[in-house]
Amino acid sequence: MTMISDDDVDQQKATWWVIGGMSLIAPGAGLMATFTPTRLKLLGFGEGEVGIVVTAFSIGLLLGCFFAGRLVRRIGHIRALAFFCSLAGLSILAMSAAPSVPLWALARLATGFASTAIFIASQSWLNEISPSDQRGRVLSVFYVIYVIGIGLGSLIMSRLDLDTASAFVLGATFYVTAIIPFVFTPAPTPPPPEQAGMDLRGAFRISPLGFVGSAAAGALTMTFYGVGPVYALLEGFDKQQVGILMAIAPLGNLALQLPMGLWSDKYDRRRILVLAAVLTTASALIVGLLDLSMLGGLFLVAAVFMIMAGSMETLYSVGAAHANDHARPGQHVSLASSLILAWSIGAIAGPAVGSLLLENFDPGALFLMFAATSGLFVLYTFWRMTRRALPPQETQEDFVAVSATAPIQAQPEAYVEEMADMMEEVEIAATSDGLQKKDDPPH
Repeated sequence: MTMISDDDVDQQKATWWVIGGMSLIAPGAGLMATFTPTRLKLLGFGEGEVGIVVTAFSIGLLLGCFFAGRLVRRIGHIRALAFFCSLAGLSILAMSAAPSVPLWALARLATGFASTAIFIASQSWLNEISPSDQRGRVLSVFYVIYVIGIGLGSLIMSRLDLDTASAFVLGATFYVTAIIPFVFTPAPTPPPPEQAGMDLRGAFRISPLGFVGSAAAGALTMTFYGVGPVYALLEGFDKQQVGILMAIAPLGNLALQLPMGLWSDKYDRRRILVLAAVLTTASALIVGLLDLSMLGGLFLVAAVFMIMAGSMETLYSVGAAHANDHARPGQHVSLASSLILAWSIGAIAGPAVGSLLLENFDPGALFLMFAATSGLFVLYTFWRMTRRALPPQETQEDFVAVSATAPIQAQPEAYVEEMADMMEEVEIAATSDGLQKKDDPPH
């Protein structure tokens, strides 16, 4: 009979406290992601102005990749989580002051920056307190809860009166309330996360397909979730229907990404990427060329949105796994950071182009852009399959599900091991310099 030590029980409790905090943040993130473009459009702002605000959030995510980690290392995990949850909450409340594009763009930029910091701190904390034989399970639970929370936030938006400040107050409340489980977790704070170097050229040399797939996933997913609500409004759906559509779409992640990811562990990942991109292309063409609102109404559009969302998300998770299959020991940390940077670049370009298409062409042009992007990726994948052989089976990483709307939240096992080694080296160096090592440093 296997005995469970008190330390193991404490670690399990601590894991749930951290996941509990993130489960409160997810509805707030989903609520504001759907509310922001919907409210701007209902107020009469043009698609280009909506695109500016949506793109600002992606820019905040990108800036967070460069600077948020430094702040987490400087002030510690708990202080960082409390600070950035507060920053996100205050930014959301600031949006209620006036329906101004510059103000809302600045607020969403700050929220995007805070989101990156929150994920860096929470992810490194989970990796530290989760036993190695349970880490994959913990990350899967974390992923499922986060995806459900995102959808719940969009559903909540559909029931709110958008003419009042209720969305701002509720969105901020989710972020601020998340501070409570973070602060009261019984786990000691882990060592500060190491600075991960970024090398875009190096990442592209390691895996051109994984790099391009990450950028494509960023462009597709952030455009879908950021500009998609505007498309739905232009097609005649009301705000309640928009909220329902954007709440159902993330369920496609669970229905498609998880099984396709497991298949990618058994078969050539590039074939799975082709399958995901073909599904994205086909569903985008259906939306772009057919009037689904007339053919099947809300139900049919929701079904196609689920397929599209799940297949788009798969491009990042399977693409990242494919890239790590080709990485040598010691390259995983830099590769993961560089893939996130590639995703962020796509996440900035996609909404900017998508909003311009909606402003100057028929609403269906947005989804024709999706079809063109994913279709080109299919061709690129086929070409890469002729240029490179499969890596040996024993070098392949196990698939880890991850939402492409927040790719910082999960990393391959090799990444975790390398980060642990780097942290150990820092602790050894600190000890050799005569610094006192503490199990629970002040925070």
